[in-house]
Amino acid sequence: MCAKIEEAVGIIRNQSPRRQFRTTWVPGINNLEEIDEMARVLGAGESLLLTGFRSGNTLDPRWRQLRSPTQSELHEVCQRFEDLGIHATLF
Repeated sequence: MCAKIEEAVGIIRNQSPRRQFRTTWVPGINNLEEIDEMARVLGAGESLLLTGFRSGNTLDPRWRQLRSPTQSELHEVCQRFEDLGIHATLF
């Protein structure tokens, strides 16, 4: 996972000095340990928009079984990013 995150961040950084990072939190796919990886790759001081996955009709039928995160879960994820120096905002 970390190599993919590093590659994506590198591409974004090389494309524009004005950038915005965004990720979607999917319970059952993402876990709190991934936040540490993402924060390390992004680096302290970066900003991140966090979106919660919306369950329902998806292109991949396997994703229809996943649930949306609660607001409490999303706030916990944002707080963890903040604790690691990333300015996280719910979107």
